[in-house]
Amino acid sequence: MLEILRQSHEHLDAESVYQRARSKDPRISLATVYRTLALFKALGLVEEHLFGEAHGHFETVQTNPHYHFTCSECGQVSEFEAPDVAALVGQLCQDSGQRLDQVRLELGGLCRDCLQKQRPQGGALALKPLSHIPAGGHGRIHKFDGGHEFAARVIAMGLPLGSEVTVIQNFGHGPLLVGIQGVRIALGRGEAARIRVEIHE
Repeated sequence: MLEILRQSHEHLDAESVYQRARSKDPRISLATVYRTLALFKALGLVEEHLFGEAHGHFETVQTNPHYHFTCSECGQVSEFEAPDVAALVGQLCQDSGQRLDQVRLELGGLCRDCLQKQRPQGGALALKPLSHIPAGGHGRIHKFDGGHEFAARVIAMGLPLGSEVTVIQNFGHGPLLVGIQGVRIALGRGEAARIRVEIHE
């Protein structure tokens, strides 16, 4: 199992490890895979990442610190190294007299391919999260990320699909204030990030 994780260029979940292990030894059980992954994790041989999902994905511990970027559109996970980040965090801990044991930095956004798909061409519409629109910007609500429950809640707040919305206040942190049909509505940043708006550029 450790060799499977070492040879993989992906972040495998337990089910994927199980399927690959069965091709080498059909007698292995899924319970054994879970127990072994937990043991590897306790021994510091593997790391577990959630990537915004309910179940974990595993990879072997690497000597060089690296970080993960998860695309919010297609779910692709990519890795990158950032020595400056590691140096800065280490310096901050040293300056405050703390011992650094681990760093967890998970980044999310749009990957290059998904960004290219949303980039306007020849006057086409660009889709952006409402949280990314500065004060004074406006557009039409196109879709909601986050399932039916979230969509129903936002619609009940007075932000239905197809409606024109204007951002009144957006400081880049904290809540947003938006206007729709003469009514002002306050939104948390997490909520605003899941509301996609068509912008004419």
